[in-house]
Amino acid sequence: QKKKSGSGGAMELSASDRYNPEIVPSLEEHVDRQITSKSFDLSANLVLLRMYQFFPDRTNADVLVKVLVKALMQLPGTDFTLCTYLIPHRFQVTHTSDAGIRS
Repeated sequence: QKKKSGSGGAMELSASDRYNPEIVPSLEEHVDRQITSKSFDLSANLVLLRMYQFFPDRTNADVLVKVLVKALMQLPGTDFTLCTYLIPHRFQVTHTSDAGIRS
């Protein structure tokens, strides 16, 4: 269920809001509304993930997981892939292996 309107629907953001760290709490609340209303707002979720990239100290790991699960539920769409590109580096899991390629 993509981008439903209603109480959990798309969040209106102005161009200046998209880079304002003060909206992070509102975006995080919007993720919870998406869960309760069974809606999905890719645009707002991408803005939140971008905020987490720019301001990693504001990253809420629980909300990050919620966004990724909501995006995963949109398969076979590309929403999950788009979201994974914006995960802050410190939350990415890296795998190392002795059999891996070494430079």
